[in-house]
Amino acid sequence: MLASKYSTFKNHLIALLGLCITLSTGLAQAASITESALAGQSTTIILTPAKLGLDSQLNLADYTVFVQDPSDQEICSRESVGLEEFASKQLDCTTEDFQYNDSTKQLTYSPSDSSTTGDTFELTYVATVPSQEPQVNGTITYTITNTAIKNAVDIFNETCDALEAEVPVILSETANKDPISESELRALCLATDEERATFNPEEVVAQFTSVKQQITAQKGNIFKRFKALRAGDTGVSVAGLTYSIKGDEFSGEWLHAIADSIGGAAGEGAPVSKWGFFVNGSLTDGNRDGTDLERGYDNDASTATIGADYRFSRNLIGGIAYGINESSLEFDGNDDGMDNDMTNVIVYGTWYKDAFNVDVLIGAAEGEIETKRQVTVSSVSTTIGGETDTQQTFLSIAAGYNFNNNALSYGPYASFDYITGEIDAYEETGEIGLEVAFDEQDIESKVFTMGGQLSYAISTDWGVVVPHARAEWKKELDDDRDIITGQFAGIAGSEFSIEADDFDDNWFHAAVGVSATFRHGLSAYIDYDSIVAYDDTSLSTLSYGGRWEASF
Repeated sequence: MLASKYSTFKNHLIALLGLCITLSTGLAQAASITESALAGQSTTIILTPAKLGLDSQLNLADYTVFVQDPSDQEICSRESVGLEEFASKQLDCTTEDFQYNDSTKQLTYSPSDSSTTGDTFELTYVATVPSQEPQVNGTITYTITNTAIKNAVDIFNETCDALEAEVPVILSETANKDPISESELRALCLATDEERATFNPEEVVAQFTSVKQQITAQKGNIFKRFKALRAGDTGVSVAGLTYSIKGDEFSGEWLHAIADSIGGAAGEGAPVSKWGFFVNGSLTDGNRDGTDLERGYDNDASTATIGADYRFSRNLIGGIAYGINESSLEFDGNDDGMDNDMTNVIVYGTWYKDAFNVDVLIGAAEGEIETKRQVTVSSVSTTIGGETDTQQTFLSIAAGYNFNNNALSYGPYASFDYITGEIDAYEETGEIGLEVAFDEQDIESKVFTMGGQLSYAISTDWGVVVPHARAEWKKELDDDRDIITGQFAGIAGSEFSIEADDFDDNWFHAAVGVSATFRHGLSAYIDYDSIVAYDDTSLSTLSYGGRWEASF
């Protein structure tokens, strides 16, 4: 009897052990996948066999993956949604969503507006190979970040890795051509690391800077008119035309001086008119040094502004102006370039009384940017082009006061400049398959300036010499640059990001110089200006020129 009981117990024990072995062989150890998800952007990963811990030789059709949000069962399926509190850093189905395609094994997650840097969103998965056991189960954890930037080269490398792993890559039509074939994409993947560096369209970050500089140039043309108006100038003036080469400025006021030397002052005896007309402009040749984030380039630009104003009273003048800009950038290292043409309409006014003045201008600008860049594959360079439009509005308010103590003049001034607008989304055109579709870029700049100036007039037998100096502090109130996003137009799920250097938020300008006024209305000046304490930038400018005014 004891032997029978022992035999029965042994059989039960063997059966229990067998059941445990069977259960243990049906489940694999949980695996963890961690990914970074950029706030405000979609992140797509491919659940390859290697990533899931399966046999790397498997094809996509050989296994299935079931992905779910565990909070969907624990939270969102309950009627008490919103009654329970959860950790602020653990995102769940109440705000987050994802898309998974098992045929392509692509998992896409876009953080919601409720997410912030450091938050996490966790999914669970079960991978099954019908012909094999055990199943593989695990978790996929996304961490929200704004620093895990993947550029175009990073994304292209991942695409080539997916091709090598026999993971299908979805190819799509671009703006001007049919989808490239998989064999063509594989040919592009043969590019060396040095050649792949040309795939990164980092030149796009210069668009914001170019637009900002061109608007600043137009505002400078108007402020030249303000200065002339407060000096009592009326009628037609071309005194504001200038030509500068890397800061060396030749003033168009010399045109008046030449006219004076030929036949005397053109405006002598002319009646004062309430109407005034002017033409101001500039030609600029400059350059920017490259940084870790931005390529260096040479810049040629020109502006022209024509306008008419009306003197409403002795102290109040208002007017309207039309301006055009043309800018051309040539980037270091190859033939990459960018042209930026803009038109501007500006309404302006100045009010002054005794030594105090207030200047205001409001403007709107539209422009067209054309780009070209070269990419190299297998030692063959191909040009890719792009074209987009820009729209901006801008505002400038300035005020100053001059104290006069005999020959000494000094006083403070301040200004606020605001620019807002956008660069439209656009898609490049080309034939190689590496064309990029860029998202819209926002433009925002707020600069506050405080400064002071002083001058001293010294009278001589042949004229008046005036040494002068000025210093100003500038504060950029919106120094952060937004990340520029785009994707390869012909490759689905290839979103990438491009960083740009932030604008310095504090810097100084200092200048010294001397001007001289001679007989017959002729004047000349020399001025040395330097930027002080600007991050990674040193810039000094020596400018000189002359002035002669005529009124009609």
